[in-house]
Amino acid sequence: MKQRGNRVSTRRGALLLVVALMANVLTASPAVADTNYVVVAGDTLSAIAEEFAITLNDLLDANGLTLESIIYIGQVLTIPGVDLGDYITDYGDVVVEGRGWGHGRGMGQYGSLGYAIDEGWNSGQILDHFYGNTTAETLDPQDIGVRLRAHDGDSTTVYVENAILVVGDQDGNWIELADQAVQITLEGNVDRYSIAVGPDCAGPFTDAGFHIESPIVRVRSAEYVVPATTTTTSTTTSTTTTTTEPPATTTTVAPDPVLTVINTDDAALDVTLQACESSSSATWYRGEMRAARYEGNQRTVNWLPVEQYLRGVVPREMPASWAEEGEGAGIAALEVQSVAARSYSLAENRYTYAKTCDTTACQVYEGRESRGSGWQSSNEDTRSDSAIAATAGLVRMFGDEIARTEFSSSTGGHTITGVFPGVPDDGDDVYNNPVARWSETLTLSDVLAAYSINDLYEAVVVTRDGNGDDGGRVDELELRTRSGQVVTVSGYDFQWQFGMKSKWYNLEYGPPDASVAFPADRYDEYRVTAGYTDEEMVGLQSAADHFETTPEELQLTSVGVLAFLLALGGDELAIEPMEVPPATDGTNMVKSAYFASNGAQGALESVAEPFGLTGAQAQKFATSVIVFLVALAQAG
Repeated sequence: MKQRGNRVSTRRGALLLVVALMANVLTASPAVADTNYVVVAGDTLSAIAEEFAITLNDLLDANGLTLESIIYIGQVLTIPGVDLGDYITDYGDVVVEGRGWGHGRGMGQYGSLGYAIDEGWNSGQILDHFYGNTTAETLDPQDIGVRLRAHDGDSTTVYVENAILVVGDQDGNWIELADQAVQITLEGNVDRYSIAVGPDCAGPFTDAGFHIESPIVRVRSAEYVVPATTTTTSTTTSTTTTTTEPPATTTTVAPDPVLTVINTDDAALDVTLQACESSSSATWYRGEMRAARYEGNQRTVNWLPVEQYLRGVVPREMPASWAEEGEGAGIAALEVQSVAARSYSLAENRYTYAKTCDTTACQVYEGRESRGSGWQSSNEDTRSDSAIAATAGLVRMFGDEIARTEFSSSTGGHTITGVFPGVPDDGDDVYNNPVARWSETLTLSDVLAAYSINDLYEAVVVTRDGNGDDGGRVDELELRTRSGQVVTVSGYDFQWQFGMKSKWYNLEYGPPDASVAFPADRYDEYRVTAGYTDEEMVGLQSAADHFETTPEELQLTSVGVLAFLLALGGDELAIEPMEVPPATDGTNMVKSAYFASNGAQGALESVAEPFGLTGAQAQKFATSVIVFLVALAQAG
């Protein structure tokens, strides 16, 4: 075994010797200035010397060191005869190519539309696809409380145009108000509220003369309703010697009108409550309004039937116009959205005083209609109303629990594995999806500032979640500096930091790619990737193992060897462009880095130019020569 090891070491040493000779030939030029290098973790003197293609003795002499010297992280070494300042080290902007918009959990909205109009799936099929391991179930009607977050910390101010305004405690002990608007204000961190009344949202408001002590204060619109008239008939019988039966008497009682709260499910706007947002703006909400307390802070809540709540959610989360896509097949997507929105909201239990909220933190809910100075618009749509009605009460269940059916705009082609199994989303490529693929360009200065680093050598994705093409969404990436600092960043943090649409992306920053064309400018480094078939990869790996190196290093070394041999042949070699260059589109991609300072770039270009090859073709050609020679040697 020892003899075999010696033979392998000899082979590796011989190859490195050829490379060293090649480097000396190709880099022969007038003396250049020195450069500095900062020691990083894992560095050794011999490794640094090899990296910059200088001798160990030259490195020691330039720094006054000996073989026994100990170097430390952060130490600045002089690299003699290497001037990196002659080469471009700024690689431009950080380019990000991404897919989808949103978290990718559960249903994809564009995917739902694609499956509906391109594949002809119904809403049940789409729901089964995105929400694996769940079942469909229809629930009885129920109410839901929605926190209106824009009103947090403010008094609850409610106005009704053409009905009686009533307030009450949590048990519904109603008090009729004399005005059309009410302002309810929490008095400290106790369940006590002051009541003020006014003519409309603009006020002025005056004290109503009473308080309500209750965890919540309820507000409804009401009217006086006259109950049906009751008629009673009585007969008086007198008993004497002679029995007589006088005629029956009929009494009609006209009852007093009764104050009755109005069911606003489908009531006119003028009897529907408005939550005042300013003196001139408000939103109509079905159901009732509530004031509640949370740790001394006031909250405003809309309490209403779930099916009415969905009328203000579904068209805010998905365009109601999708119902008309695919000659009407798009209605299935709105039905999917209705079921997902219903299940998601009923699975929520965010607060003691409300089940959910009205923003993207929960689901977007904008009530029935809104108005401002000079404008008024509906927040509902008859097309989404139809989808809600068609799926009334329908939810998705995990066993006995309502599933929290999350959804996002565009999955990019695959959902993530979490609560629901990750699945392909072929529908995401529907014709009108503008975010199936996207691109962002980040300035280098913004990236440096965001992560407090002084320079950037390369940005590299190191781990992904495994769901979909290219390995799926980014779990972690590394920002690597020229001094050896590595900043590890989560895929989500990088997305959030720059406001990107999802964490499914590729990013490019680093030495340019010279596989197809060599850069016009001289960069300190560029990289070349060649593709190998499975059979070719076996030969490449065998040759790399023979020299105890990697396929990447063997590519680089092979180029150096061939360049050296071409340099020895000089002008006497009659070289013509290859008629059939090597194919570089194999599925096994091998990338090598070429530095300007050690002559590696010059070596590759000296191989590519006479044969009329690209960088990738020249790299593969040179490697194939070495692989062939190794195979011959092994066969012998």
